[in-house]
Amino acid sequence: SDVQLKIAFPGSIRQTDGTAAQGVISWTFQPGTVTDVNAVVEYPDPAAPSWIGWSLLLFLVVGVAVAIVYVLAASSRTQSRSRARR
Repeated sequence: SDVQLKIAFPGSIRQTDGTAAQGVISWTFQPGTVTDVNAVVEYPDPAAPSWIGWSLLLFLVVGVAVAIVYVLAASSRTQSRSRARR
């Protein structure tokens, strides 16, 4: 008689050497033999931040950097004009 192993995965099955159907992968083994079990499954991490949040954070950081460069350039220009008038 054969030995069967079934595992249900919470996500989409990308690759396996078993039989995949509706989120469940099954393997059938011959008794007395050693067999490898391989499966690649992908599912999103619910605790991971979304790409929208990261994009907004990046936009904010770049905006602050641009504002700092603008303020420094404007103050440098004002100082050089006041020195030229003296």
